[in-house]
Amino acid sequence: MRIHNITNLKDFLQLQHVWNSVVTTSSFNNIFLSYQWFAAWWRNLSGQHTLEVLLMREGEAVVGIAPLMRKDDCLYFMASKEVTDYCDFIFPQEKYQYYLGKMLNFVQTHYSGIIRWKLINLPAEAAALKYLPVLAAENRYSCSSFACETTSSMSLPPTYKEYLASLSRKYRHELRRKIKRMDSLTGIRISKITQINDLRFAMDDFISLHKASHPEKAEFWENPGMADFFKHLTRLFSQNGWVELCLLYKTHTLLAGLLSFMNQDRIYFYNAAYAPEYAAYSPGIYLFHHKIQQAIAQKTKIADFLRGEEKYKFDFGAKKNTIHDLELYYGESGK
Repeated sequence: MRIHNITNLKDFLQLQHVWNSVVTTSSFNNIFLSYQWFAAWWRNLSGQHTLEVLLMREGEAVVGIAPLMRKDDCLYFMASKEVTDYCDFIFPQEKYQYYLGKMLNFVQTHYSGIIRWKLINLPAEAAALKYLPVLAAENRYSCSSFACETTSSMSLPPTYKEYLASLSRKYRHELRRKIKRMDSLTGIRISKITQINDLRFAMDDFISLHKASHPEKAEFWENPGMADFFKHLTRLFSQNGWVELCLLYKTHTLLAGLLSFMNQDRIYFYNAAYAPEYAAYSPGIYLFHHKIQQAIAQKTKIADFLRGEEKYKFDFGAKKNTIHDLELYYGESGK
């Protein structure tokens, strides 16, 4: 097995047809590790970082990927806290520890200026959390990790009837009341946008709604490249049938929006917004319920609400998980 590093955009773009096939064999097959995700993120949010993607090869075949970038003396996942919910190395489970060890040795040999690693948002079950502390000690690194945030997800039953039965009696009654209240309004309709040309304009409406829903959300969109990232990402995802933007209208008035990603047997509820003046009608809850019902009908196995501890997620039946940050320091810097 040999390691090849990718440090320029031209070589990175040539990985498009290889990257996702490696993801499907990895220990954590997840839409946040897709080539499309990294391509959109790098183009719009990479800032002053430089590419340091490491490819594990057996012969000419790429069998593992470390999606890394560099700034000064530190290596990072090609990701940011603001938008990336899950990170990991794209290694097969059976060779994960072996590839980690080879990767650490490669960096020590070829990158004399790297003395730190800062790896964010590793799922609690990520093999890196198990193996890196041991490998770190063997390679003169110090290592620390800690739970940084909460995510939530749930398994979806075969039928909607079974799903309703799984909810608490109190919330089941409350959910029905909220749906009935929204349905009592005239002109209620849901527009589902999945095509590239339609998404280009619909994302502008969604972003405007998101900005208006809360001052902190308005501040989120002030980050350089953020709006361009969302538009670029949804465009790339739409080419694979991985995205759906649901917009809830009362006639022509936009009440709520829900941006979801679909991949493999999982749906990810990535971002939501609603018009504050219609909060009493719970338009966001109405859209989440609609998407859960649709996902069950499509035989989706997992609904992932991603980061955040909002109460509605657990009312819908989601269970808490944790994600972790992990840091390595080399040699004297680790003392």
